[in-house]
Amino acid sequence: MVNFFKILIFSLLLTSCTVTDGEAESAERIRSSSVTANVTTTSIEVVNFPTSSLSVQESRVRKAAVKVITEYGHGSGTYMMLNGFPIVVTAAHVIDDPSNMFYKVGGVDGEIVDATRVYFDEKIDVGVLLLNSKMQTREHILYQKSKKISGIGTRLVYSGYPSSHGLLTIRGMVAGYGAHYGNTVVLMHGYGWFGCSGSGIFDDVGNFVGVLWGVDIEGVAGLPQVVEDIIWITPSKDIDHNAVLKGACMTSGSTKRVCRKYIK
Repeated sequence: MVNFFKILIFSLLLTSCTVTDGEAESAERIRSSSVTANVTTTSIEVVNFPTSSLSVQESRVRKAAVKVITEYGHGSGTYMMLNGFPIVVTAAHVIDDPSNMFYKVGGVDGEIVDATRVYFDEKIDVGVLLLNSKMQTREHILYQKSKKISGIGTRLVYSGYPSSHGLLTIRGMVAGYGAHYGNTVVLMHGYGWFGCSGSGIFDDVGNFVGVLWGVDIEGVAGLPQVVEDIIWITPSKDIDHNAVLKGACMTSGSTKRVCRKYIK
C-alpha cells in the first residue's frame, strides 16, 4: 500500500498541527499566529562561546544566516549576493502575506534591515527578498545554484532560528528523495522545527543545495506525529534565476547592464 506522507510547514506562523489526507508526498500548509499545538515554549538564554569546531564552510553558512521577521513570527533565510544585489533566500510560506511585500531581516546585535519581496514560487516554496542595504553584522554568500541534486550520503549543514532559540547550526546528510507537486525534493536526516523554514542548505564544500521548508508528519495510532529529523528541501536548481534577477532589477530600478533587458 502506498505510504501517504504528510508534511508540516514549520515556522512561527503556525498554530495547529491539523493534517488531512492528500496525494502521496504532498505538502500540507497550515497557517496561524503562534505555536499553540500542545507545545510549551520557554525563554532561553543565548550564550556565545568564544571557540568553535565548525569547518570554514560551516562558519560561512552560519555567518550568512538571518532571521526573516513577519507580523506574526519569524522564519529563517540566507544572506546572499546576486549580481551586486543584496538578497535573502527563504521559504515562500514565510513571506506569503498577500497584502504586504515588505519585510524585515534581522542580523545580530539588533541589526534590522528592510526588505522587499521580489520572487515568490509557492509550488516549490521558495521566496527571495531584496534588501534595502547591505547588512553590517552578516557576511553574504554568493548566490549560485547547484546544477544537479546532491547524492545520497552528501553531508549537509544549515544555520537557522528554530523556536525561541538563538542561531543554531545543524549538520545532517542526504537520506533520500521525495516528490512534491511533481518536483523532486531532497530528504535530509538532521533536525528542524518551527522557525527554521527558509534556511539555506549547503554541502561541506559550500555548494548551495537548496531551501529547507518542511518536516515529515506520520500517523501514529491515528494521530499525527511530527518526525522532526526528516527535513524536506527544495533543490536550488529549481529556483528560477531569471525571475529572481528580474524582480531585483525591476524593484530597484537599477540601470546595471544585467538589468537592461528587464528595464524598458
